[in-house]
Amino acid sequence: QAAVYKNTGLFTVYPHGVNNVQVDDLPDEGVWLRQNQYFASVPIGIADEILGRLVLVSDLDEWTQMRTGLYFLFTGLFIGLLFLTLLLSAWLKKYISEPLKALSTWAVEVTRDKNFNARARKLNEDEIGELADSLNTMLSELSKQKSIVSWNEQLQREIQERKKIEGELIQMRDR
Repeated sequence: QAAVYKNTGLFTVYPHGVNNVQVDDLPDEGVWLRQNQYFASVPIGIADEILGRLVLVSDLDEWTQMRTGLYFLFTGLFIGLLFLTLLLSAWLKKYISEPLKALSTWAVEVTRDKNFNARARKLNEDEIGELADSLNTMLSELSKQKSIVSWNEQLQREIQERKKIEGELIQMRDR
């Protein structure tokens, strides 16, 4: 609503027929809130002479509806983002955390037990799965090398034993 006041009183209102614009006790100029209504008042004048004032009045129902709508929008966005965060968290746990934990547990077991025949379990066909395959290949090669070293040590023991027996035989022959 709008009203134009002359020094002597109400001059006109908009929309026509509205007579409930009561601003007699308000200051001549400014912006303020009163009883769920927003008021703005500015002087109307020519040169330095003030002829009256323009008063705009708006109720805050529309703003209240917009504010309520924004509250619902932000609440919905928050719940949606919370849901997406939970989905992302579950996905990260399944495809990143669990495979890495399984690899870590396997590595600790291999180190602790010196079991080079143990194999890492491949949970997914991704980079972590490729890492598990590479570690299994590496462990297989280490296992082969360990068996070669083991055979080498066994052959060394046999050579030592044979040399000892050979030495004893030579001593027996020479007596």
